Amino acid sequence: MKKMIFSMVYAIMSMTIQAQEKDDDAALLNEALPKATKEELKAAWLTSIEEGLKKAKADNKLVMLEFTGSDWCPPCMMMDKKVFSKQAFIDGVKKDYVIVKLDMPKSDPELKKANEGLMKEYKVDGVPTVILLDAEGKEFNRFIASQFRTVADFLKKLAQDKRRKDML
Repeated sequence: MKKMIFSMVYAIMSMTIQAQEKDDDAALLNEALPKATKEELKAAWLTSIEEGLKKAKADNKLVMLEFTGSDWCPPCMMMDKKVFSKQAFIDGVKKDYVIVKLDMPKSDPELKKANEGLMKEYKVDGVPTVILLDAEGKEFNRFIASQFRTVADFLKKLAQDKRRKDML
């Protein structure tokens, strides 16, 4: 009996260590991805929901809103560094989505106030929050961005949500 319990504990520990090693490998690969240039980021990320919806209608795409606190929110800064600033993210997301960044920076009180109004309108309780809209502005999903900490995981989440929306 003791041997059987020991064997089960050993097997579970081995699987946990292997899963952690895979997560560590994915994180290292993600860190090695090149960053987009400032110009590419500026061109990719819109800052107006209306502009995003207009572009989504014209291009037959969906809209991804990202509510963030770029200069005070640690999870937001991590997501920008590890996902949203990566060239692979920009290239992958633009196939199906128009991306809109709604920032509440402490360094720009006017912008912060304007976008906090949008947070209230969209009933966003905290950042980093992502809301997915169709081209008409109808929400079809929302989630906490920092749940998906690699480019691959984030793009996979967006693709899954798009497929689910398309099934409705």
